[in-house]
Amino acid sequence: RESMSPDDVVKQITQGGIVAIIRLPSADDLLPAAEAIRDGGVTAVEFSLTTPGALQALARARLRLGREIRLGVGTVLAAEAARDSIRAGAEFLTAPNLNPEVVRAGREAGVPVIPGAFTPTEIVQAWDLGASLVKVFPAGPVGPRYIKDLRGPLPHIPLVPTGGVSLENAGAFILAGAAALGVGASWSRRTSWSGARSARLPPGRANSPRRCGLPAHRRSAPCSPSSRSKAPIRGNDQ
Repeated sequence: RESMSPDDVVKQITQGGIVAIIRLPSADDLLPAAEAIRDGGVTAVEFSLTTPGALQALARARLRLGREIRLGVGTVLAAEAARDSIRAGAEFLTAPNLNPEVVRAGREAGVPVIPGAFTPTEIVQAWDLGASLVKVFPAGPVGPRYIKDLRGPLPHIPLVPTGGVSLENAGAFILAGAAALGVGASWSRRTSWSGARSARLPPGRANSPRRCGLPAHRRSAPCSPSSRSKAPIRGNDQ
């Protein structure tokens, strides 16, 4: 299928507000899980490289799923893994850490990268290297107040709290200024998608796409703020 521009991928992630992280023992379960998550209204899903065969499953998912869902690869720790993921069809890359070579590989291929960072120094470094969004990981121990405090001096950097995000605190993270949330769940338990209750995020502070935080010379399209849609969250974060 026709590829979306990096800006459009980031826009869909931030408008949807959720990146569902699928980490399963068997790659055979990744596609059914992604389909179930899509049916629940989530529009961005990442397959973790900790699942053996994740890239083969990603290629199958790209063929089966429509344009309404963005498919990425997570736990991308090295540049070669980034390039392999892009060849398999990844529309975005994420990592729990900041590896400049991974960011560079994504930029060279025109694929958004969401590296992990924790301190203000790491977050600014990730942004300066060309990150499309910055994953704040782990967010659970510090909570929404930390995101709010970061947004004070760093309002131009879109943050994606991940690790410790739950149905109970998701709204507070959004209200604190998160651009989106990374939500990992126990997808290996069928009840995680078939029996879990849904939660709607409050509108909070509308965050425009990432290009609205860029200086004019780095934008690939005009900046126009857009409201975030309210996306349901299935299951509990882990």
